[in-house]
Amino acid sequence: EQTETIKDIMGFLSQLDHRDARVLRLRFGLEGQDPLTLKEIGNVIGLTRERVRQIEIESLRRLRDRMQHGTPIHGRRAS
Repeated sequence: EQTETIKDIMGFLSQLDHRDARVLRLRFGLEGQDPLTLKEIGNVIGLTRERVRQIEIESLRRLRDRMQHGTPIHGRRAS
């Protein structure tokens, strides 16, 4: 089940634009490092902490909407 969830999340991230996906990967430590703060992410990708926060919120909203409404992610319906 956890492996399926990770596949779903990675499938979703592949549907985002590069910047938005990178923000989430850095924020949650999905690039093999510890999770970064909003300020640290901003420094890495050249955005303000506030803009990083906005990107994170919008991207998580999209993920939640897809999972709640069963929009196909990675070729199957979310449960």
